[in-house]
Amino acid sequence: MSPSFLLTKTDRLLRRSSIFISLFLFVILLSRPFDSVAQIKLAWDPNTEPDLAGYRVYYGTASRNYRYSIDVGNVTTCTLPGLTQGVTYYIVITAYDSAKNESAYSNEVSGRVTEIVRAPTVLSGPMSGATRDAYTFRTGGSSSTLGHAVQYQFDWKGDGSDLSAWGAAAQSRTWAVAGTYNVRVRARCVNHTNVISPWFSSLTVNITRADFSTITFLAPKGGEVLSSGASYTIQWEAPPQAVKFKIRYSLNSGGTWKTISDEITRTRYTWLVPTPTTNRKNCFLKIIGYDAAGKRIGKAKSETPFAIEEMKLTSPNGTETLVSGGNYRISWRANKTRNPVSSIKLFYTEDKGRTWTLITSVAGNPRIYLWAIPTVEKKKTKCKVKVVLRDANGRTVGSDVSDDYFTIQP
Repeated sequence: MSPSFLLTKTDRLLRRSSIFISLFLFVILLSRPFDSVAQIKLAWDPNTEPDLAGYRVYYGTASRNYRYSIDVGNVTTCTLPGLTQGVTYYIVITAYDSAKNESAYSNEVSGRVTEIVRAPTVLSGPMSGATRDAYTFRTGGSSSTLGHAVQYQFDWKGDGSDLSAWGAAAQSRTWAVAGTYNVRVRARCVNHTNVISPWFSSLTVNITRADFSTITFLAPKGGEVLSSGASYTIQWEAPPQAVKFKIRYSLNSGGTWKTISDEITRTRYTWLVPTPTTNRKNCFLKIIGYDAAGKRIGKAKSETPFAIEEMKLTSPNGTETLVSGGNYRISWRANKTRNPVSSIKLFYTEDKGRTWTLITSVAGNPRIYLWAIPTVEKKKTKCKVKVVLRDANGRTVGSDVSDDYFTIQP
């Protein structure tokens, strides 16, 4: 519902010099935008004095304290533009004659221009479907009381736990798990993103499990970065006759494989990610499915490689420009390693990694080190930093290098 103001009071003004006027004012909220801010429109009964020359409007954000004024001439309507949404304004009018004699203030009126985004009025889309297929849902009918554009957000489960990004009135959804979903939608103002409508409707959508003839990976799909030592849920789809599964992983693009488990009876598995001694960027998973008689009926491999990260050099990581003789904070983060970290070593190179110079050896794993940047006589543009984690026996349990080159200037 749009804001409204009850402003029906008529007030006689005091005589000043030769004029006597009676004004009536009302304020309405305009529904069109003005440079992304609000307007108030005023109208009043005309003064009938023969020497009337015009009117002056006074307004401000405190009662009886009018910071602004506008000479509107001899008219009985005007618009105050450029007002701020959500602020209350107090307004009076005076009349003046040809000799510039001005009346007392009229009765004071006030108005608070508050934007409201109305809930959508339409929600359409399929009410049934199957996993893996994409379905498009459409909405509309929302509007802003200030005339601003709106955007929409869908709640795919109906409980706030699975929200789409704010965007267009038509959005698509693919469900991976069969079940009943209650889809709803809301809108918000593009200019004032904290002004959000209530939720509209609840469209019940029944999703059944698709009849799969092959095993298909759902996660990982490729491109993910998994933390060493953390838990990760592997998910896949399989034909109904597949009742038992074996999962294997490779850290070297499929050159060698290790078995994770061969006694899995569901289409998901919580995997404890391994802890390699270096970051691995070309990891794959493989699933083999068997029927109740133990016959192999299908297999699948993750589509593209994912990474396992046991540590990450975060700075300098490339494109930075350092000045020789100054200080720079080297930083890194570490996940779980095969053995506890007892010490670290830091190195740098100025020649694309052909030679590495020791920066320091430090006990423990401080994750931050203030580096005294070496002095150079000319600009070095092919520099990198390397951090190496070591256990109590001096064995490497993790290492990483800057992703790209940084520069050291004289």
